[in-house]
Amino acid sequence: MRKIKVLYVHTLPVISGSSAIVLLTMRGLPKTEYEPHLATASDGPFIEQTRSFGFVVHEIPHMQNPINPWKDLLAVVELVRLMKRERFDIVHSCNSRAGILARVAAQIAGVPGVIHTVMGYAFLYDVPCITKWFYILIERIAAHLCHKLIFISLPMMKWGKKYNMAPEGKTVLIYSGIDEKGFDIKIDIDKKREEFGIKPDELVVGLVSKLWKGKGHIDFLNAARIVLNSGIKARFMIIGEGYMREKLEKHAREIEIDKSCIFTGFRGDIPEVTSILDVSVLPSHWEGMGRVLLEAMYLAKPVVATDVGGIPDIVKDNETGFLVKVGDVGGLADKILQLLKDGDLRERMGALGKKHFKKEYTSSWMCQQIVNLYREVLSWNYYKKDRM
Repeated sequence: MRKIKVLYVHTLPVISGSSAIVLLTMRGLPKTEYEPHLATASDGPFIEQTRSFGFVVHEIPHMQNPINPWKDLLAVVELVRLMKRERFDIVHSCNSRAGILARVAAQIAGVPGVIHTVMGYAFLYDVPCITKWFYILIERIAAHLCHKLIFISLPMMKWGKKYNMAPEGKTVLIYSGIDEKGFDIKIDIDKKREEFGIKPDELVVGLVSKLWKGKGHIDFLNAARIVLNSGIKARFMIIGEGYMREKLEKHAREIEIDKSCIFTGFRGDIPEVTSILDVSVLPSHWEGMGRVLLEAMYLAKPVVATDVGGIPDIVKDNETGFLVKVGDVGGLADKILQLLKDGDLRERMGALGKKHFKKEYTSSWMCQQIVNLYREVLSWNYYKKDRM
């Protein structure tokens, strides 16, 4: 019996929350039953990371940002050729752009099972009205080009249904879980703090995210200035890499807090770095779910985040952390200060976050639900007829 071949399509080969979900899924599939492949744009660290686990990666040269109708058409052609040559049983896409291209290509190639994971609708925020409705129209059409739509949070599913982008009978809620085993760690906290030059009397506030537009880094830095001006001793860590790094470092210098900021760049030890935080912050302007908050909660860290996208689905305001409005720098600073000044509050909220962490938030649960969905889409009759 040959293995079921699954092609995961991810727009860019960068390491991010969405790429982490893809890799966790590939690693979590039963090895005796599935053969996962990845298709993504050329040249990027995600390709190297995926290949390091022994998976096959197919580079799609024309699948890249920014949107370009001619290159997108060529990317569809490249995907169709790949799908026909490899005879994939399932195509599973994520990201809005990859989802459109992959679903069109899968229909042309005649792939038996087509699934798309909705990780966010960035076009609902901070875009001209005509652009917003154009993308909504495209998503409505694409929703009918697959068998199932996975939503990673309940608010995102509600958004999809509100704008008729989630046809009845096609939607399923599967949280994008974290690798809980990777966060079951014991480290020397003092030694890890010393690695970053953090003094014993300094508290640590961190933002874990790719340095891209929409993640609220400028709000984070501006809130940091307010906190530091209060006289409290704290260091602010910006953990991640991206095209905005130079701009953010410049902004930190301009508002004169650069000496209190630590830009770590890409880190392969997120569990260890998260362990040294006193407060975890995610001030995103849009967010599908906010997996870094789950990671912080699993490590019993209190969180401060914006009440946007899927974040309110996992953060209980005034219980496991604080929620603030998007762009409310003063409110963000106030909640960070409240936690930094009150060690008992930090401990209490962190403990509640750990307690409220559900099995639905683990990668093992996520993978099991996805496998069940694959079996449903392909059906047992398809299994028996073509694999015996």
